[in-house]
Amino acid sequence: MDIELVAKEHPEKIQKEHIDVDVGLQDEQLERLAKGMGFSKSAIPKAIDTMRKLYELFMKSDGTQIESIHWLKHTREGCFVLMQN
Repeated sequence: MDIELVAKEHPEKIQKEHIDVDVGLQDEQLERLAKGMGFSKSAIPKAIDTMRKLYELFMKSDGTQIESIHWLKHTREGCFVLMQN
């Protein structure tokens, strides 16, 4: 999947949440993202946990230097894998 092409041709498919850095990423935002990405009901809690940890890593480090992650893949084994194409 070419994320730039998706953004150009189908911008409505790109999930976005604005984060107030004084408040941080909220549970409601994480749930909207997980549901919007189409994860199953049983996978949503783990997806939320993975995204929360990714956000915390971003905030603890110089996150502006992290290459964007294009995919959050849910494996058959129930794990989440962060991917870049």
